[in-house]
Amino acid sequence: MPFLAIGLMALGLPVIFLLAQERFVLLPTLWCAVIAALSFGIAYRPRVIRLDQTTGDISISWGVRFPWIYQRFPISTWIGFRVTKEFPVVVMGNGAGYARASQLPPHWHLHGMTKKGKSISFGVAPSEKDATATRAFLQEKAKLHEPFLPITVRLSYGVGRTTSADAGWKDEPYFKKHSNEGRLYEQLCASAKWRCLTAGNIYDADVPEELGCHDFDVPLLASNADLRKPWKRMRALEDEGWVSSGPHGTHTPIRELEVLESRYGWAVPSMRVLS
Repeated sequence: MPFLAIGLMALGLPVIFLLAQERFVLLPTLWCAVIAALSFGIAYRPRVIRLDQTTGDISISWGVRFPWIYQRFPISTWIGFRVTKEFPVVVMGNGAGYARASQLPPHWHLHGMTKKGKSISFGVAPSEKDATATRAFLQEKAKLHEPFLPITVRLSYGVGRTTSADAGWKDEPYFKKHSNEGRLYEQLCASAKWRCLTAGNIYDADVPEELGCHDFDVPLLASNADLRKPWKRMRALEDEGWVSSGPHGTHTPIRELEVLESRYGWAVPSMRVLS
């Protein structure tokens, strides 16, 4: 950004010279053009992240040819990693003067959080498998062996009420009024390891301890539905009793992660040591 600003200033100076006087502006204009070209060339050098496959250390450099390494992060620096799915859109104009938006193929974004609470983008991967494999490698090197959180998901309330995992909960009044929480809950239901207690596709909602637990990757599941602030929505679901992360109280893991999310922009369970 500083070099981009210098380049823009260098382009603006010849205009000032021309407005101020009519003679002897050729040399300053040429110098400004040279400075602008160099500044834009430096500003648009790509940001390159290099991962040491042996130690897991990460370096961030500026430029592919003759790179300048301006940040180094030992693997012990990291406290959490997340993968989210993104849906990029490109906007193009046409001859009639109208803009047309086109949906590009999705990609998966990998971020890391340092112990100082700084979020670093590692770039995007073409598939979820590639992104999660890199995250698993980093978690292993950083010794973050508990990246997810055991969460219990309930299907319904009431004595004698039964519902299916894929449809019955949608009839609940809460989800009819809170569509975003419903979209996240749908992602949880789709990835949960439900245990069928009765014949067919019927699940007993009156015995929540028999529904089993599953380690949910909540940020990734929320991004599949293009939702932001997943832990805020998980807290709303927990307050209503649809999910549980431990003994109900004012300091449940989901509530702690919701606070970290509001403070740092995103959160994963391994970041709870920051709270």
